Amino acid sequence: MPGAEDEFAADVARTAIEDYWQFLVAQPQPQAIREYCPDLPEWQADLLRWEERQGPPTPTGDGSSNGSAGWCG
Repeated sequence: MPGAEDEFAADVARTAIEDYWQFLVAQPQPQAIREYCPDLPEWQADLLRWEERQGPPTPTGDGSSNGSAGWCG
């Protein structure tokens, strides 16, 4: 949103992100047969697949241990 460059307190941002995440997770799942981790909710299976491709986030966030160029921020 243009002009929304204000700073937010961490607890306010965290609450908003968690609320939005719960909204996303609560969305109906498409009725399809998945071959990748069908025992997990789709969002968890997608996250697991992404981490397998990219490597887990590093504690420092610089991406150095997985060979990426700072993909995790």
